[in-house]
Amino acid sequence: MMRTATRHSRTVTRGGVAVLTAALLAAGLTAPAGASTAADDPSDPMQAALDGVTGAGIPGAVAATDDDGPAWRGHSGVGSLLTKKEPDADGRFRIASVSKPFTATLVLQLADERRIGLDDDIDRHLPGLLPYDEPITVRQLLQHTSGVPRDLPPHLTWESLPEIATERFHSYTPERMVRASTQQPLLFEPGTIYAYSNTGYTVLAMLVEKVTGTSFESALAERITGPLQLDDTASMRDFPLVRGATGRAYEQLFPEPVPRTDVTEYNYSRYIGSGSMISSADDVNRFFAALFGGELLSADMLREMTTDLVPGTMPDGSYAGFDYGLGVYRMSFGDECGAAWGHDGSLPGSGTISVHRYAGDTPEAPAADPEAASGVTLNINQNMTAPEPAAAAVWEVATTALCGDGAAGRSAAETPTPQHGPALADATATAAVGSYAHGHGNS
Repeated sequence: MMRTATRHSRTVTRGGVAVLTAALLAAGLTAPAGASTAADDPSDPMQAALDGVTGAGIPGAVAATDDDGPAWRGHSGVGSLLTKKEPDADGRFRIASVSKPFTATLVLQLADERRIGLDDDIDRHLPGLLPYDEPITVRQLLQHTSGVPRDLPPHLTWESLPEIATERFHSYTPERMVRASTQQPLLFEPGTIYAYSNTGYTVLAMLVEKVTGTSFESALAERITGPLQLDDTASMRDFPLVRGATGRAYEQLFPEPVPRTDVTEYNYSRYIGSGSMISSADDVNRFFAALFGGELLSADMLREMTTDLVPGTMPDGSYAGFDYGLGVYRMSFGDECGAAWGHDGSLPGSGTISVHRYAGDTPEAPAADPEAASGVTLNINQNMTAPEPAAAAVWEVATTALCGDGAAGRSAAETPTPQHGPALADATATAAVGSYAHGHGNS
């Protein structure tokens, strides 16, 4: 099948607030200005790496780089198993937990403005929301050290792969989701250890709404997506469609020979603030360039975000391969390649990773120079049930972008395993869904 790549000059745009709503998504997708199409070149290292993802059994993949020279954008495989149409590398997709750095940035902006304190008890701003006696701070929610339960209780969420197909239009308000999740006890005393929590980030979205006096979607548009002109980026709440999508989204929810199930249309209102956003590869790259380039936070607040790190851990307490800050994580790609900052995300039919390395990056903080950035955003359209070889293939794309072709980056066996899953409450069902690198799970 044909695979094409696009190279374009990196442009930085500012000004002009455009409030993106679900209704505006119907207008369709506009290709970035200045984009140009290059000849199909399967010998290109990035294209070869991306082809490795679909060669490992993923139907389709898209990726885009962000660096100090011409950026690369490409696709591989098919966006639709029915029509065999290629994925649209300019298209939108569900970014799942890559939503969390956006939410964290909104919260840190409010801290920059002294409207909240990072060490404030959340009950000061949202009295009575959390039913626990122990004080829980804004910082702990950002850092996944709050002890707040990860997700909805088992009886309200997916307990088997087939249930993913049957529960796609369940609707949750943020308050309903938090109230239901926190019927469960705290996982541990707040501030003592790390445990990933989607619920905590929905609490943070509610904090943004309370302090700004507007909806989370409006705050996102007014403070981030509008000023940066991220026209492909929005929080979807109850809206189940993805207009201008890269392609369809699939999972193997029933045993073969039953075909993969199309899970493109889905209501992810249960993940407001934690995983409900859509975006494009170029928009996500632009966001991280602006974030680490000092356009969205003060130097002091960016330093808080990237120096207050805790080791990410697996459920058994072992190190997961990354250190988590206030909404972003840092990982090493080996001594010769250096460190990368970013996030990954996981939902049915959509796995995303976005990692970025900056000139002068140290363990303390990234250099505030977006023009010196080197990074990549990748999305695949089968995630929770991805074939096992896909893990190494995904990380080959990341290491090729960050370290160069043939660089001594991180091996597949050493890749981090962020805990953005499992999507299934039942451990046995979880074990059956495969071993995609970032834990194929919800948000």
